Amino acid sequence: MACLQISLPALEYNVTSLRSLCSSYGCAFMLVFKEAAVRPELFRRMREWMPDGRFGLCDFPRLPLEIPAGLRGYLLYLTEEARLPTVAENYFALYQTSTRALEALYQHGRASGRRVRVILPVELGDGRDGILPEEAEVLGPWLRARADGLELLGVSANFACIGAAAPTREDLGVLLDVRRRLEAAVGYRLEHVSIGGSDVLALAAEMGGLPEGISEIRCGTAAYLGVYPLDGRPVPGLRDDAVRLLGRVVESRRKGGRLRVVLDVGTVDTCPERLRPLSPCLRFLGASSGYSVLDATDCPQEPREGDEIAFGLDYRSLAAAFSSGHLPLRMVEA
Repeated sequence: MACLQISLPALEYNVTSLRSLCSSYGCAFMLVFKEAAVRPELFRRMREWMPDGRFGLCDFPRLPLEIPAGLRGYLLYLTEEARLPTVAENYFALYQTSTRALEALYQHGRASGRRVRVILPVELGDGRDGILPEEAEVLGPWLRARADGLELLGVSANFACIGAAAPTREDLGVLLDVRRRLEAAVGYRLEHVSIGGSDVLALAAEMGGLPEGISEIRCGTAAYLGVYPLDGRPVPGLRDDAVRLLGRVVESRRKGGRLRVVLDVGTVDTCPERLRPLSPCLRFLGASSGYSVLDATDCPQEPREGDEIAFGLDYRSLAAAFSSGHLPLRMVEA
């Protein structure tokens, strides 16, 4: 049966290395694991490697996530209004851009007697969620007027998630300027200035550090795959074997003069067309919901039915595999 294999020593090494690297830049490290509710057994293990409990998470209404005491769960995704009172109680802080949602959180904070911590994502070219930098002048006074129910912790920016542009030094300058303008409006220092995803590591390495004021780096892909998401280059010092997808051969037969191998991995499990066979002799031909087909004609050893074939993943195939309820985990201790 196909499975997602996790090398726990390799993953722990990457997480520990990223914590040390971010510390060398003067930043905290947030481990992004949006699929924690889907993969609670892996989440339990990863918490052992994150002593400060700083995780970037996602809310799945049908899969409640138990967040233990001491864990700093940051809800990275915007949440529908009906779920806001629940997530406000469960998570340490919420990323939010909608003034309607912020107003609902404000009302909840006032009613509960506990201010809701929020972080404002800022749009810096990725094209996803985020306030525009020029909105700071309006939102700052608006938030200050609601300080009895909302606590603004700071700002964040996301790079190379929807868009294909790498982060730049200028982007970080804009983010810090938004922080400064919001500080002037709310009347206190905003300690939280967070940047992600993993491609920010390449910028930090190129710059030899990060500007003063950047307090956190958020990463997921670098920890799981050991690569920069934009171009797939290895992140120096990290392992690329922490996660593998294993498919089992259910048919191996010559058809039209070519050896075709059918695997029990399909689109319900991951994005098969984005998988990378570790054996270079294999070539992807296509996939349906439950199967993938590879050309194995050039392989020196013919794959047999029952054999396992290992694949590397990229950001999208990893996210789909983590989220799939059809694909079991195989956690390897050695």
